[in-house]
Amino acid sequence: MSRLENIRPISGADRIRLATCRGYNVIVGLKDNEEELYLLFIDDGKLSIEYCSKNNLYYDSSLNENPSIKGYFNKSGRVVAQTLRKQRSEAFVAPISTLSPFGDISAIKLNDNINEFNGTPICSKYINRRTRADTSKGAKLGWKERSFPYFPKHIETDQLRFKFDQIQEGAIVYITEKVHGTSGRYSKVLQEQSFTRHWYRPWARPVFKYEFLVGSRNLVIGVGGDKYYFDNFRFTLGDRLKGIIEHDEIWYGEIVGYTDNGSEIMPSMDLDHISDKGLRKALISKFGQVIDFNYSCPVGQHRFLVYRICTINKDGRLLEHPWPVVKRRCRSSGIEHVPDMGVFKFPDNMYPTNSKLREAMTELANSPDGLANKSTLSESLMEGVVLRVENPNGTIFWAKEKSFIFRVLEGIAKEDDAYLDIEEVS
Repeated sequence: MSRLENIRPISGADRIRLATCRGYNVIVGLKDNEEELYLLFIDDGKLSIEYCSKNNLYYDSSLNENPSIKGYFNKSGRVVAQTLRKQRSEAFVAPISTLSPFGDISAIKLNDNINEFNGTPICSKYINRRTRADTSKGAKLGWKERSFPYFPKHIETDQLRFKFDQIQEGAIVYITEKVHGTSGRYSKVLQEQSFTRHWYRPWARPVFKYEFLVGSRNLVIGVGGDKYYFDNFRFTLGDRLKGIIEHDEIWYGEIVGYTDNGSEIMPSMDLDHISDKGLRKALISKFGQVIDFNYSCPVGQHRFLVYRICTINKDGRLLEHPWPVVKRRCRSSGIEHVPDMGVFKFPDNMYPTNSKLREAMTELANSPDGLANKSTLSESLMEGVVLRVENPNGTIFWAKEKSFIFRVLEGIAKEDDAYLDIEEVS
């Protein structure tokens, strides 16, 4: 739950206005105000059928509770980043009263997170048809019959705009480029071997041995190839890392470029799909007709860009390597890390407050020309930035800020039911 700020007119528009909500540009109506509480739905999410229908939000009015009212959401209920009247619309907001059909709203307060209300679903992450189908197939690829207590997944990278209040005074903040690839994790950790306890040996205990493990974002991938691509590129990379990673180490990174068989790891984006003619023309002039994400890799090759290294002890406790140590470890091993874009101690003269930091990171993720920056690794579009925050109390977290143009292109790509979101299925 949030409040609107800086409500302002849009030139040539007499029925809508522009506002800011937690740093997002949003389109609002004439009756919206800065006192009331609002639900903020960010791009890459979807509104539930129940919520859309009760509040008459569907463009197809036959789906609405009141069929005489026409809304502006298609059947998917998806929230997308887009341009309207040459203004950037980054999210959707709705007054708290839109929850009234589902129960008493008097206890709802600022900053509450609401995915469902009184048992009624309100919103969820949008996943298109092919990605949803492949996710169910993907579960079969992991070694589900074994557990991996010493090989944890990477911490979820949240939206930066929701994490500013968790940056403590005195925190060391590292800014890195967010690259567009697929997650990879590798480790050499203790793993329980197959074990059967017999009645005549009740004292027997499981045996642990060091194993080299290969994982994607969500899965530990079994021997025999990465079946998502019918290709062994994760294991090709693993062969290189096996002699580098030490006992009890876990390396996390982004794999970009191509699979061994020459397929793009992340698909290219054709700018012809952008409906705003002026924006499309400007982007083509800067990036070309098709934006690829091969990061200067020759066909059939890839790069592994490390963003985290940690060690894990026998109790399962993680020890994070500070970012300078991660970089030094990468350099000494001949492995790349994600590109550095700056470091500062919060607060400082450049970023004296959370709001100033938020504005600066939004500008850094985007571009002064109103389009998007080029990657520091190639001539391609930069996806955005990631902040690695090392707080004085010892907590570490990562938060991302994607560029507006990337979010627009990603939203268009996901409209295609043939599009596969690699990160969701792997």
